[in-house]
Amino acid sequence: MYDIRVVIIAPGETCRRRLREQLNTAGYIVVADVPDAKKGLRVIFQTQPDVIMISAALGRQVIKIIDEHRIAPVLIISENDSQLVREFKQDCFFGLVFPGMSEFMLDAVIQVAVNNFHKLRELEEEVRKLKRAVEERKIIEKAKGLIMQQKGYSEEKAFRYLRKLSMDRCVPMVKVANAVISSLRRH
Repeated sequence: MYDIRVVIIAPGETCRRRLREQLNTAGYIVVADVPDAKKGLRVIFQTQPDVIMISAALGRQVIKIIDEHRIAPVLIISENDSQLVREFKQDCFFGLVFPGMSEFMLDAVIQVAVNNFHKLRELEEEVRKLKRAVEERKIIEKAKGLIMQQKGYSEEKAFRYLRKLSMDRCVPMVKVANAVISSLRRH
């Protein structure tokens, strides 16, 4: 139905079995259910699931490791939600799963988590691109400043000079700017 692959990491066999059954009934693919964090991490890195459900009892450190790699959204399995929210508020998790939760609610939590995780990854990629663009702009501005200083060009003429070099050589402007910086610093 969804083709969403899930890994369950929880020490209790009953909890894992119950979740596995609920997920299978709802159309999710449970690629693994394991009792401990070490095995869980191994399975996660090998299978690259779409959703990770992990017991709060296994601790924050495991969630931090998973979050660092941004593999999939983490849903925390817990029986005590108020304590959990206070304990885990600094960590990046996408929802809470409780034993006995209705299939409708479980499905809603998973769908929201997957959608929000994809949005987060898109935003992170956009931030990376913007940071790269700002860094490239700084390099171009630096080259432009050196050209103005060394050749006595106006700001506009220095920019046109860089742009012409870039176009003539069929090379991105930032590469030309780096070459200009290296060249003018030697002189």
